[in-house]
Amino acid sequence: MKTIGLYGASNIDKLLEQVVDGKYKVKYLKNRKKGTSSYFNRIARLIRFLTKILTVDVVYFTYIEKHTGVYAKIANLFGKKVVYHWAGTDVLNYLNHPEWLKTWNPKVDIHLAYAPNLQKELATLGIKSKVLTIVPKLKLEPALMPEKHAVLLSIPDDKPGMADFYGYGMMRKVIEAFPELTFVVVRSSHPEKYPYQNVRHMGILTWEEMEEIYNNISIVIRYPDHDGLSLLLMESTIKGKYMLYRYELPYTIHISSYEELCISLRTLIATPPTINRNASDYGIKTYSQERCLDEVTKVIESLWDKKDGK
Repeated sequence: MKTIGLYGASNIDKLLEQVVDGKYKVKYLKNRKKGTSSYFNRIARLIRFLTKILTVDVVYFTYIEKHTGVYAKIANLFGKKVVYHWAGTDVLNYLNHPEWLKTWNPKVDIHLAYAPNLQKELATLGIKSKVLTIVPKLKLEPALMPEKHAVLLSIPDDKPGMADFYGYGMMRKVIEAFPELTFVVVRSSHPEKYPYQNVRHMGILTWEEMEEIYNNISIVIRYPDHDGLSLLLMESTIKGKYMLYRYELPYTIHISSYEELCISLRTLIATPPTINRNASDYGIKTYSQERCLDEVTKVIESLWDKKDGK
């Protein structure tokens, strides 16, 4: 049984461990507890990496920042296979700092993008990648539809500037433009940001509580400054909801401006809510852990196929 060495502190590594359980062994090459960036901690991190790298077959980076190349280069020196799995934040950071690509210049056996839009953005940096979304264990069935349309907005706001990043300004305009519609706001800790009669501020919810939310909404709007493939989109697809989204994704309605959003929203609410069966069928097929394991297995085994010239 091959051993995957995970280096990162993102949600991808936890999900990957869950998906490959029983198929591959997993070892963490980095302490998941967030430490300081002092000189001694950096040395300790490097020593930990060096002592554990000999026990793995693949070094799988799930968080890619400026100095990731240092550790990838060490993995090269030890003859280990190297995988970079790019999430939204990783890609955004490199788009803002393309000069980081010149740091250390390690050999990466395969680049993986968490979402189709990230694959396109990586291509602008000269990086060829394969789309691979690591999914959690999801309830693979459509949700109910409410009798009247209602819109779900997920707008985190626990850090300064975060709400604006997730489209808060535009969403306020939409809420004001559609007083006849109910808007359900989740992942927000500040109800005072939504002083509207047509808003239900639900705060931070559990997965179980979100299941009930999905039964009572028909439309999802997501318009962040930048995005990977969020859990909200995966769940909304499976649940058979209609999604207005800033990026192109199967069975979503692509929007690129406030005006387009309003036109698409008015079109949707002109007819009674019905389950988006095409989206649900696609989501159930695509976002299952069984399919995910199959895709991960193909990626991992292909690393040796390349070596053998197959």
